[in-house]
Amino acid sequence: MLNTFYQIHAGSWAILIILFIMSYMLNKQEFTLWGQRAFYVLMLGSGIGMVVIKNFPVISMIKAVFALILIMSMEIIVARKRRGQTHTLWWGIFAITFIVILLIGFHII
Repeated sequence: MLNTFYQIHAGSWAILIILFIMSYMLNKQEFTLWGQRAFYVLMLGSGIGMVVIKNFPVISMIKAVFALILIMSMEIIVARKRRGQTHTLWWGIFAITFIVILLIGFHII
């Protein structure tokens, strides 16, 4: 069961990043943005499933907090681009949290 959640989680992260880039580049349409939001739910559900199976390890809880910050930054980046506002700070937050999540996910930290 853990492997199933892991595969869903890893795949949904990959698709989520692709949809985020598409939402950013094609900011006049809604389809990729709604797809992005659907994959948030899938990614969060599989992540919660893995945390429950592993009995709530602290590092996974820390990763969850960073994942929520990453999701928030993706939403803000797309929204600010659509409104024509600056979003440079949010790209920095996105980059830092993305790197931390990858490092935790691949057991480097």
